[in-house]
Amino acid sequence: MSGGLAGVALACAAAENVALHKPYTLSPVPNYSYCTDVGDRVQLTDGEYVRGYFWTQKGTVGWTHAAPALVTIDLGRVEPIRGVSWSCAAGVAGVAWPECLYVLASDDRKSWTFLGDLCELGTVERTPQEKGYALFRYATDKLRGHGRYVCVAAAAQPYCFVDEIVAWALAIRAAKLGVTLFEDPTYTDPTKGDPEMFAASDVLCPNTPMMVAQGEPFRAFYQRQHEVGKTLWLYSCSGPAKLLDPIAYHRVQAWLAFQMGAEGSFYWAFGCGGGIGDSWRADEQVYNEYSPYFVGPDGVMEGKHSEAVREGVQDYEYLRMLSEAAQRARTAGGGAAWLPRAEAVLGEGVAQAVAVASPSNLFWRVEKDRTAMDAVRVRVLDVLEEIKEKGR
Repeated sequence: MSGGLAGVALACAAAENVALHKPYTLSPVPNYSYCTDVGDRVQLTDGEYVRGYFWTQKGTVGWTHAAPALVTIDLGRVEPIRGVSWSCAAGVAGVAWPECLYVLASDDRKSWTFLGDLCELGTVERTPQEKGYALFRYATDKLRGHGRYVCVAAAAQPYCFVDEIVAWALAIRAAKLGVTLFEDPTYTDPTKGDPEMFAASDVLCPNTPMMVAQGEPFRAFYQRQHEVGKTLWLYSCSGPAKLLDPIAYHRVQAWLAFQMGAEGSFYWAFGCGGGIGDSWRADEQVYNEYSPYFVGPDGVMEGKHSEAVREGVQDYEYLRMLSEAAQRARTAGGGAAWLPRAEAVLGEGVAQAVAVASPSNLFWRVEKDRTAMDAVRVRVLDVLEEIKEKGR
């Protein structure tokens, strides 16, 4: 088959190319004069393969006496990496096949994981032509890793050429279902969870009481997930709901969500009714009652807990409004007189409000200070009012 594309390469071609049209960096700068041009910065992920004599085509990227040549692709988000291919040519004019094509992946471009050598994994089913000019794609679908960044380190002397790099992800990504992949992991130590699961998910929704109980390592894990492109939500599913503190369980979740950059807040479960669909007959319920409302056969009534959920949503929106206003002010030069107060309330103010969240404060019967959120909310509204009055 033309260009050596067969077997595993066909399977790769049928999968989603998560590197397509993604930006990348080259190190060192390409220096083979017959193919080097300004297009080198986009040609390796444009989905197009060159025709004609390989290293004289402008769609090829080439180096002379550069070992290794590094191509680092930014996939834009953490992906579960299953395969990579490298398209090249050799056989005449002193051009040899690569000695190695190391594939590495990283979530943050600081810590890298070695996934394999395409010169080994990509020649299991077929090998490059030994004599004469030929094209070849080193390709494998046997990689097992994840990362936002994929780097191919190529060693080839004295010349190194490539015209296209493809990377594909786990089959669930390749299916292109057009759905958002949601996961609510329940690992008390998320570092022991399946890395592929985390990489494949679009939305990660950790349990709020678990996060509060496990402390900073748990929280930091999910904040790192957020930093590499995952959307965060929070949820709670403790009960019986009417015994839980409306402030320290229901309302505080929205504040914690804002503090860690989460975009959603959920509770199990609004229509519960203790297994009989009736919150009013607690003595007859066969399961825990999780609803923050009073659910009955003839309707639903608000309560302290549902009102706390509503107030938490409003708190989150006020905080978001102030945060966006502060960001606009910083972009404009940071000269707004109200900006220091905004930054203070968004920082230490929010920290003061969420201090009520602790395992010992979960239940309503426990005495605690429930005034911090209202006090911080007033500070937020005061700054928003000042911004409105000054028209900035």
